[in-house]
Amino acid sequence: MNYYSAKTLASKIGRKYRDILDEIRNGMLVATKVGGTYVISDEDLKLYKRGRLINEPRRSVFCLVFQKNKLLLVYSAGNWVLPHGNIKKGADCFIGAEYVCLDKTGIHCKGEDLLKRFQDKKENITKFFVRCNYVFGNGKSVKHLENVLYSWFKRSDYKKILDSEVLDVIDTYV
Repeated sequence: MNYYSAKTLASKIGRKYRDILDEIRNGMLVATKVGGTYVISDEDLKLYKRGRLINEPRRSVFCLVFQKNKLLLVYSAGNWVLPHGNIKKGADCFIGAEYVCLDKTGIHCKGEDLLKRFQDKKENITKFFVRCNYVFGNGKSVKHLENVLYSWFKRSDYKKILDSEVLDVIDTYV
């Protein structure tokens, strides 16, 4: 039986190393941690390629951060979207929202209300929409965010660019 480190596996199957780590953390790929390295067996790799290890939905948190009636959005893959990211099973969605916002924008916020939680069966993901209060920060102090684009949008502006799923949450709960 062959074993691969997560880094070797990423290059072997043409994926980003960070994506492989995220899939390990989210339970989509079984790996054993040996020292500081994740190790994946041939058998687990075969199951992963067939999608057999996707037994639980991913958990993703979407941050609705408001400051002075403006909503924080990040520019990602050619679109303005809510700051969002995956959280681990069992992780508190409020703390997850605070971490995701800080990680994506460098802005500190405080998770306050779970506005909506729903299961997207098509994408096999549980989405948590969390209203957060802006605390402080401008993103400049976080080294890896030098090229990240984010901005605060007025209601009239974000209504033109956000998808209907997000606008429904905002209109219903905020």
